[in-house]
Amino acid sequence: KRSQTLGFTLTEIKELLALKVTPNQPCIDVVHQIDAKAREVKAKIAHLQAIHRTLHKMKASCEGHCAVSECPILESLDSEHPS
Repeated sequence: KRSQTLGFTLTEIKELLALKVTPNQPCIDVVHQIDAKAREVKAKIAHLQAIHRTLHKMKASCEGHCAVSECPILESLDSEHPS
């Protein structure tokens, strides 16, 4: 459960548990798994921060006083290119 809480998938947990089969081997493979997960988490954080910035810009583009048909937020959501 702790591994799942840290974001490991069931497949990744299975891979980590498989490493325990040979308990006397160096644990470098475990370290590599942790490094890979840390990089994945960092990438997700960067992606979420980019989404947050875009949402903030969208909100700043409209104060909520225009007609829905003229709302720049809806127009930006409808466009193919990110703001």
